[in-house]
Amino acid sequence: VVSMDWVAPKDLLDADGHCLTKAAVDQVATKIKGKSGRLSKVQVTPERELAPLPYCLETLQRDGSARYGFKAQTVLDACQALYEKHKAATYPRTDCEYLPQSMFGEVGRVMDCLKSSDPSIGKIVASASIDNAGRVFNDKKITAHHAIIPTLNPDVKMANMTQEERLVYDLIRRRYLAQFLGDFEFEQTRIEVECQGEFFTKMGKTPTRPGWKRAYDGILESPKAKERAAAAEVTIPAVKVGDQALNVKASVEKTATKPPKRYTDGTLIAAMGSIDKVIDDPRLRRIMQTKEKAGIGTDATRAATIEGLFKRQYIENQKRFIVPTERGMNLIEMIEGIAPELADPVLTAEWEDKMMQIAAGTLPLPVFEQDISTWLNALIEKIRTQAPARPARAGRGPGEGQGAPVEAGECPSCGAPMRRREIAFGVFWGCSTFPKCKTSLPDAGGVPGQRAERPPAPRPGPANRAAATAPAGAAVNCSLCAKPMVLRSGPRGPFYGCSGYPACRSIMNIEGSKLE
Repeated sequence: VVSMDWVAPKDLLDADGHCLTKAAVDQVATKIKGKSGRLSKVQVTPERELAPLPYCLETLQRDGSARYGFKAQTVLDACQALYEKHKAATYPRTDCEYLPQSMFGEVGRVMDCLKSSDPSIGKIVASASIDNAGRVFNDKKITAHHAIIPTLNPDVKMANMTQEERLVYDLIRRRYLAQFLGDFEFEQTRIEVECQGEFFTKMGKTPTRPGWKRAYDGILESPKAKERAAAAEVTIPAVKVGDQALNVKASVEKTATKPPKRYTDGTLIAAMGSIDKVIDDPRLRRIMQTKEKAGIGTDATRAATIEGLFKRQYIENQKRFIVPTERGMNLIEMIEGIAPELADPVLTAEWEDKMMQIAAGTLPLPVFEQDISTWLNALIEKIRTQAPARPARAGRGPGEGQGAPVEAGECPSCGAPMRRREIAFGVFWGCSTFPKCKTSLPDAGGVPGQRAERPPAPRPGPANRAAATAPAGAAVNCSLCAKPMVLRSGPRGPFYGCSGYPACRSIMNIEGSKLE
């Protein structure tokens, strides 16, 4: 018996490919019940799947999270111990999944070291073929460091490792071995049955050669990988076009769309590394798609960023998933209301664009530093005047800490009740419909106050640079601290710098100088 899926006519599907007309589906189920159909199409295609490349830090953190529920920092700590203490794995803080051509000559010795450190893996090592360098050995793909692989240390003692270190080391060595076990080969079969004018289809995968998957015999698979494998590896019996197919059961399955799953450490690491997906501007998106610019942070810093959010109690774990705390939600609500650009990945892309301009020599570094200084000072002033004041610690307001939200007044934007929020900075009032409405107001003696309208903090850009100029020889004062500006000389020409440097880093261009 092979379970098959109905191919719904296009006029019954919505834009997302869902059939929302239950009556039509029920009618089809009634029409085909107990009827015989005919095989109208049989396609068998030989396919192959390449071995996954050796790990960079990000992919190792993702796999450790998926298989064992490890936090990103746990994987990084284990990698660091394997590198420094046990001398069992190469440098871990890498974003590269390839190896230099020169390392192909060391493969045999690495295999010998793997066998000596753990004879139980000898059978897999013996089946490896090291005659030809595969796609993994590619000098053009090497960045600052190569992929994470086992070392040439013959004295690795797995018994001296912690459980986390052993499991991470096992992932590293198996991924390395996979490069030399050949492709995973299978037959992809697709059959189609016509019954009472309706069409039903099924895809199946029949393995013909295990290849690199032998490296993972007996190793724990992630729940998602196990689910995918079970769904894909369906053996379809030998059939041919024209064969009869009796319908023994027709059932209607009612499903519903689900919101995206909560992040785990691994999926959050992946999302931080592909932040370009949420940037609409095509030019900025391309900047964040380059390997050296991609994402929030780097492979070496993302784990520490996540760990910092845990320590500051902005996020917490619920089983394997990461969820925001009330404190974290309140912080984002305040930022969205006062300085939304701080939570916008476009800001990162814009700054990366400026870094590229500096590297190309089209944007002088002092000009960029001036832009950042102006923007930061305006932003700090905006937060200082609009963020809530820290409350006295002697007591709490009514209902605070009792679980029940405190609401008062109406949102000036949408009319919904305003809700009292507390963060590290103090107390403020945010719209109860957040994140739909991101309005926030300061606290005024236990009730929502009024916010004075202020212009948004300027982002670094050409408009800001144009305003910060002065004629040569002019007597000018710093716009930030009022101290005299003094004439200075830089590698790209003269400019005015604040005499209060380094406490104040404000600079001004000289009209007609190279800085403009």
